[in-house]
Amino acid sequence: MKRLVAGLVALGMAAGVTWGWMDTPPDEVAGAPLRLVAAETLPDGLGAFVKAYVEKNAKVGVELVSLPVDATLPMDEAARAVAEQAAAAEGAEKAVATLVIVASDDARMVSVRPAEGVAVLNVVRLGGKNLARELLDGRAGQEALRELAILLDVASCPFPLCVLRGYADPAELDEMSDNYCPPCFERVRHAMLTRGGHILAIPD
Repeated sequence: MKRLVAGLVALGMAAGVTWGWMDTPPDEVAGAPLRLVAAETLPDGLGAFVKAYVEKNAKVGVELVSLPVDATLPMDEAARAVAEQAAAAEGAEKAVATLVIVASDDARMVSVRPAEGVAVLNVVRLGGKNLARELLDGRAGQEALRELAILLDVASCPFPLCVLRGYADPAELDEMSDNYCPPCFERVRHAMLTRGGHILAIPD
């Protein structure tokens, strides 16, 4: 069931179905990416996995940056500082928003500030430091989709098979969809486009 939504979208596209609720172009539109800042203390390859996960499931452009995050600062403050550092780096693109992924002892799992365009995801709170890598990857990808939606002011979804529905325990992510439902996929893509963001082509 986890891949049902993505499968339905892919099946519809392959069959040439025109979704009445879709108003964004299926082709790639250049623009500003989502900036993903991966703390250097994360498990190897986690940042690259989340980048690929978001690009595959949200069809938006993602710029990945790896930087040290000051663990002595409160999580929000550290995320804000590293987001500003990434934006000020030589050759840095303008970004629609920044998602910082850290491994912190902070009690919170996420903190999202849409007005500032910055969110922080604490992977330690996705299930502990000894969580199996496959589960960590999947949960981090799912949560990144959720934080992207919040940064774009896309509301939560009541549909049981959408990654934007609410949950109380990170373990519930394992039984949830790994993607948006079709209307939420369109809402995220539309919000990215209206902010001058980079949207990727939807495969034929």
